[in-house]
Amino acid sequence: MEWREIDTIMVTKCIQFIEKEISEGKLEASHFIPVPGLKEAQALKYYKAWRVHLVDRMMEEYDRNHSENDQSNPISELDDDIGYYKKVQEKEHATRTDYDDY
Repeated sequence: MEWREIDTIMVTKCIQFIEKEISEGKLEASHFIPVPGLKEAQALKYYKAWRVHLVDRMMEEYDRNHSENDQSNPISELDDDIGYYKKVQEKEHATRTDYDDY
């Protein structure tokens, strides 16, 4: 699947929220780094390194999928997500209905 502008926007906002919660002491970085026995200081270091690398990979992927003339439209991308979500729901509903017949 192609990486879109809306994906970058939303993931960035999620990361900002998580970092704010960590810096305010409401969350621990170790919650996001699933390694048993990892000390919080090391987990925070891993989390920050992962975040930096993730953002760079996101930007590379976005650049690879879009030309300089690209006219990305986050609302259009979200509308596409709604259509996809509805199809997934219909498929899940059809599957559940099949099982309900037994």
